[in-house]
Amino acid sequence: MKLVGDKKTQPEEFKALTVRWPADSKMPTIRNRWQRFSDGRVQAVYAPSELAVCLMINELLHKLDGSV
Repeated sequence: MKLVGDKKTQPEEFKALTVRWPADSKMPTIRNRWQRFSDGRVQAVYAPSELAVCLMINELLHKLDGSV
C-alpha cells in the first residue's frame, strides 16, 4: 500500500499543506496562495519546504521583536 504522504510516491512539489492561522497571526505566506476569511483568519497553502522557511522567518521576527 502506498501512502499519500510517502516521499517515494509523490515528489515534494506536488504536496500541499493547507494551514489556517488565527486572525492576529503575523505568519508569512506565499504570494497568491492565501486568503483572509471574514472573521480575520488566514488560510495559506505551502509546500513542506516553504512552510519550514516561513516558520523560521516567523521565529526570527519574534526574536527581533522581543516577543519570544
